[in-house]
Amino acid sequence: MYWAQCEMFNPHIQSLTKWDDGGTIRNLELYQANIVIAQYLRSWGRYDEAEMLFSHVLRGNEKLFGPDHPETLVMRLHLGLVYHWQGRHNEAELLGLRNDHIETIWVVHYLAEMCRSQGWDSEAETLYMRALTGYEKDLGPEHHNLLLVNSGLANTYQSQGRYEESEMLFKRVLIGYEKIHPDTYTLGTVVGLALNYQSQG
Repeated sequence: MYWAQCEMFNPHIQSLTKWDDGGTIRNLELYQANIVIAQYLRSWGRYDEAEMLFSHVLRGNEKLFGPDHPETLVMRLHLGLVYHWQGRHNEAELLGLRNDHIETIWVVHYLAEMCRSQGWDSEAETLYMRALTGYEKDLGPEHHNLLLVNSGLANTYQSQGRYEESEMLFKRVLIGYEKIHPDTYTLGTVVGLALNYQSQG
């Protein structure tokens, strides 16, 4: 994502969005631009502006698709994350828990990865646990997506200094990958486990 271009287009997108009729975004390009700019604003901590755009897209999705459509649920999660980082945890919880679609579980997983990359370990852990529960319910306990989530969770625990929990998860992931992906994923997990042991001396 190109931040300079996002900043340049931001006032134009927000102007078009305010002009849009009643929150129903019918123009696909404007819809996509709103999401990109909102993600940009959220990444830079400009939560009020991000909230405005995500809310607009959410209202449009609710009108066009209904409250339980995957597109609507995805936007609800994005807005919930903005609320979470604003400290509005009750509002975030109300928005974020209304999902049982695999598409929104994937978004929870993606947001967990994003939080971990930013060093927001507490938020990442919460999101990983939600993704884990959702994947287990929809895909079963042996699906490879669970290995991805557990790997991210293991790295999060390691960043928090929770080495025993991290080690346990890395071993579980390693066993799983050796069954289905005996190559790059396995090597990455071995490296993670080695770093865990190094941290423990």
